[in-house]
Amino acid sequence: AGIPIVASDLPELRYYVKTFRLGALCDPTSPKDMARAARAILDGSIPRPSAEDLDHLRRQLGWEQERHKLRAAYPEIGRERASHADRPYHHRPG
Repeated sequence: AGIPIVASDLPELRYYVKTFRLGALCDPTSPKDMARAARAILDGSIPRPSAEDLDHLRRQLGWEQERHKLRAAYPEIGRERASHADRPYHHRPG
């Protein structure tokens, strides 16, 4: 949508926010830091992602890419389920 986000400063999120200029990072345990990140977006010091950034993100993570991963995963899941089909299921109360 092109709207900047406030994201927790975690390695995976940091990669996407920084690489694609998606918004501001913050310490998720600090309300003051979350407010700082939100202010930075609202006052314009964090620019909105460019159309080029968003297009690059869509090409890397969009459905066109993800569907290939899912197609590869489903046969593997089917093989795992089939290999366990002959085993009886025993529910053990926890």
